[in-house]
Amino acid sequence: MTAEQSRMALADLASTLTGDFDLPVVMQTVARYAREGLTAYSAAVVLVDPYVLGAPSRAAHIVAESVADRREADQMLNATGPGLESALGGATTMMAEIAEDTRWPAYRERAALLGMRSVRAYPINALSVVLGSVVIHTSDPWGVGRPNGLGQLLADLTALALTVGTARERRDNASTAVGRVLEGSASMAIAIGIIAAARDIDADAAREELTRLARAHDVTTTEHATAIVAGHDSAPGDPTAGGMLIPPAVPDPPRYFTS
Repeated sequence: MTAEQSRMALADLASTLTGDFDLPVVMQTVARYAREGLTAYSAAVVLVDPYVLGAPSRAAHIVAESVADRREADQMLNATGPGLESALGGATTMMAEIAEDTRWPAYRERAALLGMRSVRAYPINALSVVLGSVVIHTSDPWGVGRPNGLGQLLADLTALALTVGTARERRDNASTAVGRVLEGSASMAIAIGIIAAARDIDADAAREELTRLARAHDVTTTEHATAIVAGHDSAPGDPTAGGMLIPPAVPDPPRYFTS
């Protein structure tokens, strides 16, 4: 798959997620695009079963697969070793040369039997929760020619598909989000005006000052803008009321050390 084809594949998948979609079909599409885009022998989407018989589980299961020779993806190859490590740990796990690595002996033996040379497993993370991984096996060394970022992008889109909910929920959530954006934009516009007047600066400089103040107070820009507006409403004649236009006090650093 060329770079242009990879971009088209990502665009197609992203477009799918804006409408009604079937999760198993999306998972299968991810596996196919991953194998084709990374010129791999196989690609599999594995998800961690959070509970087995009511208890926390460390098991990963293949839910979608794409294999060059149309065989089924190997469960041990994809749901143990690097695939399971990434699915549980939430980090990319790789073996540049499977034969030269010393981890996961049983996995390496199986991989060698199937002629695999390298593997990369990309975590599927959503809101700090690890849901699984996209596991890529190649029958040649990974090298530098494969678009490594494609694997993580596909894993991120998988996480999005698993968390966006039904079409009705997305419509309702989108309306709510738009409402929050409009409210936040209004608060920011008013806060920028308050800062501009208090500091005698233009709007662009006031916008930068708002961002700086929000960082200093360790809150989001929208949250700080709302606080500035609230302070102004409670004391219109005193723009410094509530301290929102002043960075928080930081203790002076020590001038010298004594033993």
